[in-house]
Amino acid sequence: MVTSNVLERRFNPTQPDQALVTDIAYIKTLEGCTRYGHGLVLPTYHWLVHDQTDNKGTGLGCTADGSMSRRGNCHDNAVDESFFQLLKRERIKWKIYPSREAAKMDVFNYIEMFYNPKRRHGSNDGLSSVEYERRYFNEAEKCLSS
Repeated sequence: MVTSNVLERRFNPTQPDQALVTDIAYIKTLEGCTRYGHGLVLPTYHWLVHDQTDNKGTGLGCTADGSMSRRGNCHDNAVDESFFQLLKRERIKWKIYPSREAAKMDVFNYIEMFYNPKRRHGSNDGLSSVEYERRYFNEAEKCLSS
């Protein structure tokens, strides 16, 4: 399925989970290369549309519109290109995993134990993704209760 580039490089959403991006990275294993990322697209879409009914209690609904980069234009998907560059540089560079499952677990560990909760991001005022989101929703809660 091909859709237009709706995001059009607007990489500064005004709230968490407003725009999500994905791409595919190839990771070397002794079982052959494994593609990381392609299995995340549909489960993430399903989670957003069906499971996040009120987007963490804020009453903000969630819709999911597709947006595709132009073929061969990495700048259209710069946010995800940046993430995969960091993943490769900070975790998987020069590694050949013993199995696809070992690669999957190591990448999961990197994302859930380091990248999201600890790694500081310039686009989040120097906060980790988890801390940025926590502060955003605390502020939203204060506004709703006022």
